[in-house]
Amino acid sequence: MSSSELTTVSKVLKGGSWLYLSSIFTNFFGFIYWFAISVIGGPSVLGYTSAIIGLASLINGVLGLGSRIGLQKFVGNCWSRGDRKGLATYFWSTIIFSALIYSIVSLAMILIALSGFSYSKFSPEALIVCSLLVALGFNVNFTALFTAVLKTNIVALVTIAGNIARLCIGIPLVALGWGWIGASLGYVSHYFIAIVLYLFYSRKYAEKKLVFSTRALFNVLKAGVVSWLPRVVMILGQWLGVLVVFGSASAVETGAYYVAFMISSVVVGFGTSITTLLLPVLSGLADGRKRVCWNTLKISYAAILPLVLTLIIYPWLPLKLLREEYIAASNSLVVLLISSLLVIFITAVTNLLYAYNGYLKIFTIGAASNIPRIFSYFILVPLYKGYGAALSFLIGSIVGFISSAVVSKSIDFHPSYRVILLLSAIPAALSSIVWFLFPMQWIIGIPLVVILSYLAYIKLGLVSKQETEVILCTLLPSFILNKIKITASSSIKKP
Repeated sequence: MSSSELTTVSKVLKGGSWLYLSSIFTNFFGFIYWFAISVIGGPSVLGYTSAIIGLASLINGVLGLGSRIGLQKFVGNCWSRGDRKGLATYFWSTIIFSALIYSIVSLAMILIALSGFSYSKFSPEALIVCSLLVALGFNVNFTALFTAVLKTNIVALVTIAGNIARLCIGIPLVALGWGWIGASLGYVSHYFIAIVLYLFYSRKYAEKKLVFSTRALFNVLKAGVVSWLPRVVMILGQWLGVLVVFGSASAVETGAYYVAFMISSVVVGFGTSITTLLLPVLSGLADGRKRVCWNTLKISYAAILPLVLTLIIYPWLPLKLLREEYIAASNSLVVLLISSLLVIFITAVTNLLYAYNGYLKIFTIGAASNIPRIFSYFILVPLYKGYGAALSFLIGSIVGFISSAVVSKSIDFHPSYRVILLLSAIPAALSSIVWFLFPMQWIIGIPLVVILSYLAYIKLGLVSKQETEVILCTLLPSFILNKIKITASSSIKKP
């Protein structure tokens, strides 16, 4: 890997680490939030709230029209060329259009709810609360701006503020007897605070003056619409599991599956955050896209595989911390963790295809991943409840992985599957041994597998010295790195 490519990979990893940090904060505060909600309101409140969040996510996915992906592509391109005026035009045109569309649909939902309409277990009150989340759903386009300009530290800051607002509003409302309504309004406050802060910070990069251009909007939607249907199908693949479990089982079962899904998301979040950040970076590169994509993918897997595979042997640990009832979702968590590892590869290939404008191929991968997943939900969830939803998610991930591997050959992208297999096999073998020796002593097992895996990676040359430095520079705070450098320098100077 050349020094320029290493620098690019380092930037991607650093930006991805901030996205992952925001994911960590979301899930950390989410842990506190759901723990408090479960204790105060019970598992059924969590299940009902997760169903409302799922419905809002589906609607927001449909309304997005792929604008986030299109905006990220053009903003990343403008930023790399230093075109601030073009950046502002693309950004504000997309924000104004999105805000209008989301608001219209939200108002329509409120009017329908006020007429007394209800569907399945969703009451008119649930539709009204859901409409508030829809009205604020355009906030995802703000994250596209800061992701594209690699200022993901702002995303992390806004995430912290939004989550604090969720805690301060949602928990007291549930304690006052508002139940799922109070828990859902906590999410509404999160979205609202996020939009206010994003508007404040966006002025620095997108200028203060609002600009609207139908041509710029058309370009964004044209670039993003090819990702729209696959993304809608993807969101269906993610959230339909929650909704089908909610419709065919109890709210408690829904809550258990939702918790397992969220835990799997945060554990592999570093890898998905990094591969997500590849889109604006690869779009701005004239050469070396495939090499940057592969090296980023390899380092992502090297960073997270040891932790994921240790959690697979101790799946009850994070579930038990929330509530004893959730331990029943251990098998679901194991399946979802395996599925999410495949999703990292799919995301990397998809973002590389975006850089080459391979929109039809992106659609093929999206359809291959999510259509089998959606059909499986309706077959397996009635039979196995939450575990059936997890199995359905895995089926889609396997088909999507195979599809991504086949499609990648068409653009002459040849990732080393041997390296990926070795990166997986080492912690898998160590985890098996640790599970046999320390089946319940996770405090010994987890650090042991993680440390030995990283040592084996370096010893076998799977991760180079340069790549190890990049991982450390990405994961460790600056003051710790400086302390290490000073200590190392002092040691070298000593006679």
